[in-house]
Amino acid sequence: MFKPLLIIILSIPFSALLTGCDSSSAADNQPPARVQPAPVLTAVAETGYQVERSFVGHVSVKQDASIGFEAAGKIAKLFVEEGQHVAAGDLLAEQDTALLKVERLELDAELLQIGADLELVRSNLKRHRTLKHKGFSSEQSIDELQAQRKSLLASRKRLEAAIQANQLRIEKASLFAPFSGLISERQRSTGEVVAAGSPVFRLLQSGQAEVKAGVPVTMQAQLTEGEIYRASIGNRDYQLQLASKGTDVDPASRTVELRFKLLTDTPLVNGQLVSLPLPQQVDEAGYWLPLTALTDGIRGMWNVYALDPAEQDSYLLRRRSIQVLYATQTHAYVSGAIQPGEYILRSGLHRLVPGQRVKISERDFAGVKP
Repeated sequence: MFKPLLIIILSIPFSALLTGCDSSSAADNQPPARVQPAPVLTAVAETGYQVERSFVGHVSVKQDASIGFEAAGKIAKLFVEEGQHVAAGDLLAEQDTALLKVERLELDAELLQIGADLELVRSNLKRHRTLKHKGFSSEQSIDELQAQRKSLLASRKRLEAAIQANQLRIEKASLFAPFSGLISERQRSTGEVVAAGSPVFRLLQSGQAEVKAGVPVTMQAQLTEGEIYRASIGNRDYQLQLASKGTDVDPASRTVELRFKLLTDTPLVNGQLVSLPLPQQVDEAGYWLPLTALTDGIRGMWNVYALDPAEQDSYLLRRRSIQVLYATQTHAYVSGAIQPGEYILRSGLHRLVPGQRVKISERDFAGVKP
């Protein structure tokens, strides 16, 4: 009755022993862990990176003048209208010169009177000199006549200057175009009395326009006069040449104005907006890495996988925390726990984990910078 039970009890340690032997044998026969291939790149240290910033400028004609009469007066006639092209020297408007012409007649009469007085003084002076030789005239009389003659000569010069001034005012009562251009605005009407210097027309110079844009003071030194840049005006691209850099900071925008010359003679509208992309150099040490080499970290940080050397030409993946300073559509400029010349996993981060053993399958020494 007890003999079968004893056989069962004795057989349990023996079967357990056989099972243990089979497990040890299976572990010894298991193949080694596979070393995954990994594409890598060499970290190249950079001293800074370049950012393309976009600024808004405007088209500006070389000369934009509000022109008017130099003296006050009533506008007698206007010869041009808004939108009309004029050439340099064209007559634009005239003032009423009736009072000036009357003043000229008065001055001419005074000049004739002085001329008659001079003629009389000359005759008297000649007569007194003849009488003096005969002893019938005194030296004092001759001196008085000579002084009177000098006074009349001075008065004639004054009148001649007044006549010239009157003629100049008559000439300036006609308003001429100082340069060729377009009448942008007419600000006065016929018959209106205007003050001296009051604008009558706004004249925009015709010909090649310019582009003006403001940039930060720190960026001004990075731009070189004579360099060629591109800009977008009205959905079209144009080439610009930097003509000059301003010296004053605008109190409102805190920028320095740049003046660009258009390299193509294309008709543009004064004040038209310009989109101007300009390169800006940022001096900060870091590395250019492709976006495929970055993975999410914690607390706003990013991670990359660096390769630490191991045995038999293999490497162990190590997580490194980095900070993204600037990014494009394909690359990022980063700083952090990366050493120059270190191997960085370039892509395939979703298939690998930190601590995993890998071998280099592709090695990229150049082309890291976008």
